[in-house]
Amino acid sequence: MPVDIGLPSTAIRDFAYRYPEILSAVISDRNVGCLLNILWIDHAGKAIEAYKKAYKGMKDMLCQKPVVTWVYSSATAHVDKMRRRMQDLAVPLFPDPETSIRALGMALKFKNLAVRSS
Repeated sequence: MPVDIGLPSTAIRDFAYRYPEILSAVISDRNVGCLLNILWIDHAGKAIEAYKKAYKGMKDMLCQKPVVTWVYSSATAHVDKMRRRMQDLAVPLFPDPETSIRALGMALKFKNLAVRSS
């Protein structure tokens, strides 16, 4: 079942600060099999450090389920900065949502093959 925290995030006070615990709750849920994570960065780039903190704190969990990420912003400099930060953590970012979905599909196929062969 899809979970979209995009619109509800506008009602969460200090969303960037709370993002690590939100991501942790979603990815640790046993009913979540994979995650297409779409990150929006505002014009000031406030959320970049919170996103990095969330991913850094969950590095081990992110290896348990397929996770793909796409970052967008009207400020391309922030997207480039986020890409560099995520590369430091060995987290791939994809250039658009279509590529992200294809990558997620391949990751799920690989995971299912690995589970069947073990």
